[in-house]
Amino acid sequence: QYIPDLTTHLFDSYNVSSNRIKLNIEVDHASLDIETAIPCGLIINELVSNSLKYAFTGDRSGEIWVKFYREAERNLILILGDNGVGLPNDFQQKKKKTLGITLVKGLVQQIGGTLDIKSQQGTEFTITFSNNRT
Repeated sequence: QYIPDLTTHLFDSYNVSSNRIKLNIEVDHASLDIETAIPCGLIINELVSNSLKYAFTGDRSGEIWVKFYREAERNLILILGDNGVGLPNDFQQKKKKTLGITLVKGLVQQIGGTLDIKSQQGTEFTITFSNNRT
């Protein structure tokens, strides 16, 4: 219930209508220890906030999705994405300098995970990590 509550709160905070930007949440049940849950919550907060601020400029409509599921016995996958404008062309050069991506990379490292970023017809972040309490 945490992920739906957090994302709904972000939509409310940014005063975004669910008629303009759809929120698609697919979450499997998994218990996370506090050392993993807090960084995951911060990652979700940062990436959904970025989608709400930058992906749907003007009156552009679209979708934001958050998926969280178990892959294999111990691996967990967290996917956050949107079908908005995508990342700027110079994102790879600026990536090291932007506070948001630096924060996300640090949090992914904190949970011992890997981060994959795709930007085609929107942006999608895939975080893979292990958790002892799955």
